[in-house]
Amino acid sequence: MSTIVTGYKNTKDMLLKGAPDRIIEKCTKFMSFEGTKEMTAQNKKELLDQVSKLASEGLRCLAIAEIPNAGALSDITE
Repeated sequence: MSTIVTGYKNTKDMLLKGAPDRIIEKCTKFMSFEGTKEMTAQNKKELLDQVSKLASEGLRCLAIAEIPNAGALSDITE
């Protein structure tokens, strides 16, 4: 699922939620306590391992991502 929102700098950003494996595979950056960092293959593996562990305990996981200043995609709602 995705939605277009007006960002804090008056940009049109897209927010996505969905299956972690689908969202994480497309991510190039992630937010940590130290700020935004480049997403490495190791980061992706660690995240997917955590999701797998939670799923094995019967928990459902969703991933959330943001596409800042979504450009042409943001015109869909106008």
